[in-house]
Amino acid sequence: MLCLSNHAPICALADLEVILENGLWANVWTARSAAKLLLKVAEAQQSDLLPLIDDAFHHWQEHEEPYPKRGGAIPESPRADLAKARLAIEGPDYDRAKVHLSDQRSDVSDVGKSALVQLIEAEDDAFVSFIADIEDNKLDAAILSFVLGKLESLSARKVGWVVSLLDHGREEVRFAAMAILDRKYLDADEIRKHLTAMRADSSEDIRDRALSRQIG
Repeated sequence: MLCLSNHAPICALADLEVILENGLWANVWTARSAAKLLLKVAEAQQSDLLPLIDDAFHHWQEHEEPYPKRGGAIPESPRADLAKARLAIEGPDYDRAKVHLSDQRSDVSDVGKSALVQLIEAEDDAFVSFIADIEDNKLDAAILSFVLGKLESLSARKVGWVVSLLDHGREEVRFAAMAILDRKYLDADEIRKHLTAMRADSSEDIRDRALSRQIG
């Protein structure tokens, strides 16, 4: 039986799947409601729901209204809630997080960001892959700043990997790596040393950012 948290069972899994399938392939408003219901009941190990989630996600990826590229109203879509439901059931997966990060919809991309932070907090290998993908231009460098802003701490070894990116050949990577210049990662003297060096960077944006920083 399936139930909402702290509530009595609402129906058997087979019945719920029929309800969800009918809703997820209806109009977008009904599909959004079905996806929200699915998210409420999604729990770890409910792998029987994964094929339904994946099929619905791909269906709406093909049939949702195009995402505006130059502003305007954002069209409705159930895909972000479907992605969240999958994350609740199976947990974060690095390759899937990367796919979501590149999604044109910001709400789906946000699910990828959340999954990525969860992975990096839980698995050493995830951070290794993440830094390699940043270096190889397989991920947008800006996600590095986001992740560093969300993490509470990093080991000295991992901090060293990010610090090495301050000398990376691509400007956007150096700029994003400046998020490591934070007291939760480095002491004031180390931060001051790197900022001093970056005030001579070839990038005006990096020089300006370094010059604007004040370290007490």
